[in-house]
Amino acid sequence: MLKTHYNRKGGKQMVRRIAGITGISLWTALIVVAGLSGFEAKADGEEMFKNLPEGWKVENSFIVPQAQVMAFSRKFGARLSRVSNTFLSVNGQPLQINIVHCHTAKGAEKVYKTMLEGHRGLAVSVARSGNSVIEFAKCDDVNLLTKARRTLGLPDVQHDNRTEEPATEELFGNLPPGWKLKKSFLAPEDQTAAIGKKLGGHIIKLSNTVLSVHGNELRVNTLNCPTPQDAENIQNSILAMKDHPAFCLLQNKSVVEFVCDNVNLAIKAAWELGLKPKPAEATYRITFDAAPVKKGDFMSWNKLFNLFAVLNKYPDSNNITSQIADLLKRFEFGNEISLRTCGNEKAKPAYRFKPDAIKVEVAGHGDITKYTFKNMPRKLEVPYVSVEATVTTRQGGFMPGRRKASDELLRPTEFWPVDDPEIRALTNNITAGKQSQQDKVKAILEWFAPGKNISFAGPVEGSRYGVKKVLEQGFGHCWDFSDSFVTLCRASGIPCRQVGGWLYGASGHIWAEVLFEGKGWQQVDPTGGGREAGESGIYYIPYLTSEDGSMSVLFLSIPKIEFVD
Repeated sequence: MLKTHYNRKGGKQMVRRIAGITGISLWTALIVVAGLSGFEAKADGEEMFKNLPEGWKVENSFIVPQAQVMAFSRKFGARLSRVSNTFLSVNGQPLQINIVHCHTAKGAEKVYKTMLEGHRGLAVSVARSGNSVIEFAKCDDVNLLTKARRTLGLPDVQHDNRTEEPATEELFGNLPPGWKLKKSFLAPEDQTAAIGKKLGGHIIKLSNTVLSVHGNELRVNTLNCPTPQDAENIQNSILAMKDHPAFCLLQNKSVVEFVCDNVNLAIKAAWELGLKPKPAEATYRITFDAAPVKKGDFMSWNKLFNLFAVLNKYPDSNNITSQIADLLKRFEFGNEISLRTCGNEKAKPAYRFKPDAIKVEVAGHGDITKYTFKNMPRKLEVPYVSVEATVTTRQGGFMPGRRKASDELLRPTEFWPVDDPEIRALTNNITAGKQSQQDKVKAILEWFAPGKNISFAGPVEGSRYGVKKVLEQGFGHCWDFSDSFVTLCRASGIPCRQVGGWLYGASGHIWAEVLFEGKGWQQVDPTGGGREAGESGIYYIPYLTSEDGSMSVLFLSIPKIEFVD
């Protein structure tokens, strides 16, 4: 979901990626070079998509400009007539298909072999049909790919010449919470030798591992070499094709390549896999467009944000515009936003706005600041302000302070039914026998531990059902976990408030923090049962704080996050 853009290097990088060195798909390479603005939407798409079965749907279809097709022809060494990209929905699962049409069968064979190398020999991902080559991009689900090939009339693949095996690389032996090893492949010897020859070094083993990082896919290629010099040569070759050095790291006789388009995820992976030392502090620069909200439908909040994110990519999409218009009826916009401003001078968040704020009011004992704007630009009649935030985070997620446990940190609100008898009874049961604040907080967090009382699930992504409903139904998402945690803490006499922002290398998130009087604020993540906020405090980037549960900001763009220091 989160993408940070760096300088693009042009055709040389594009083609080498396609040639199988990094394993990135043709469509990703096209985006790197040309961006979406050069592509022509084509409603009817390819012939093979005209009679799709029930549950299959074409979401978008694009034709690549002729200038790009000619560039691909030169680099592939084959005459191409047309290149298209189609996004399908297969019973709710996304599937991206690139089709390259060639003038001759010989040309199609060249393109097919090159693309097959790009998928590390996963033959089910690439198909030949006459003078055309079909690529299934960004998908390792062999069952889905096999089903797609049959549905679209493409031949089955008898076998996959990669060997699936347990991950033998040491760096995957102790993955942190939220990380999961999905698949691990060992490339065949002939392909390993061919890739080493292309990269200018000898490779004795090449493994490809697919990880899930908080729901985001990360592919890791590990190239083991006989000498440090071989490894250095290979790293230099790969770095020449990368947008950022974080995507390829040298480890003595091995090279570790992160195959993704999210540099923040690559940086985070290097820290978590022990390839780079994790810093005690981290400073981030975040830019986003924010609409000031007076009131709105919380169950539609995340959906509206996602629709605006899609609209930013496809500004001429009438379907997206229509969906946004329907949801906007549930919102009322104003001219004020409130942002987090707590911390000492070194760690205090700093903001720049366009247009500038005409009024600044400090609240929450200096922890929250309300900004008022005038003559804001608009997207689909929604007023917004462009924000640049600089935020410093610390390992452990603790912020010293002298704030006292005042009533505004303990009282019930519209969103937090602290005085509800059932809430009180549940809180007393959870914290029975616990005397100190620390012990009570720990008990409440343990109650939220994964697999116990509340499941991270539900049909509405980014839901906010309300605390009573969440406790009754036993499921929700991060906003629901945070609301419930704040409510239970306040009901047990623990000063608590809500925090929102972004998880570095992941996505938007809502969590919480509790006040230990005389010491300061401790961030906690009830969604993970409190396991991560302490250990991984530098990944929690807070720029929203609420002491009553209200939310004054609707993102109109995906925040772009840059690790500064």
